[in-house]
Amino acid sequence: MTRERSFTTTHMWHNSVGSECECKVEVTYTFHRGCKPTLVDPGEPDSVEVVSVTPVTSDYDPGKIDLDAFADECMAEYADLLADAAERRAEARRDDLMMERF
Repeated sequence: MTRERSFTTTHMWHNSVGSECECKVEVTYTFHRGCKPTLVDPGEPDSVEVVSVTPVTSDYDPGKIDLDAFADECMAEYADLLADAAERRAEARRDDLMMERF
């Protein structure tokens, strides 16, 4: 089961006169869990599909955004989510073990 996730980041680009511009955008993506290789099928790495990039401010044309440019940032954001979840599970386990002592 895949679920869309989103986060806010800053997108930077150069306009037609060479000035650097930036805009806050909300990136929505779907994470696809990879699989290990078997004797029959090759393995697949984890991947993300960037669904949309929507400007938070209204003065930006979203048609000029390359969605694939955000794939690495989406993978990093999802890795942070997994690390946070693992840390919460470990903390809950430590708390449970501590309560068993009493």
